[in-house]
Amino acid sequence: MIWLASALAAEPVALVELFTSEGCSSCPPADAALDALVEASEGKNVYALSFHVDYWDRLGWKDPWSDARWTGRQREYSRIFRQNGRVYTPQAVVNGREAFVGSKEDVLRKKVTDALERPAAASVTGTATRVDGAVRIEVNVVGAPIGGELFVAVAEDRREVDILKGENAGKKGVHRHVVR
Repeated sequence: MIWLASALAAEPVALVELFTSEGCSSCPPADAALDALVEASEGKNVYALSFHVDYWDRLGWKDPWSDARWTGRQREYSRIFRQNGRVYTPQAVVNGREAFVGSKEDVLRKKVTDALERPAAASVTGTATRVDGAVRIEVNVVGAPIGGELFVAVAEDRREVDILKGENAGKKGVHRHVVR
């Protein structure tokens, strides 16, 4: 299924980026909180992306969706938010403005509610079409700040795996919004 957030034109939006890992025992509650928030926000411009970081992989379980690029993205937020290079999971970021512990449901709901009360900084419209086995994406951005970046992500909506080692050994990892 091809999905593109083309409904973002000039309307308030909340984009939640969750930095998570199957190797982290604190992450499943954050994953569940994000899923519940997205479900409860149907009809609103609430979008979620789960970035599986790779720094937990050395502790006994290789998260099949972890990627050094997502660790790099999280480290860049650490720099922006002046966290002295510290990264942790689960970490949530709403609209690229502020980082907080992703398993704190009340904080997550408040940050999303606040984001939906502010006008969007830019409007984004676009289309996605399949062309010869690939996806062609055309995007129009209006009102973007100078030096702003457009990040396009492909996310799978539901992934499951039996976790055999690490802090979550014996559990089934169920994930939505998994950025690939």
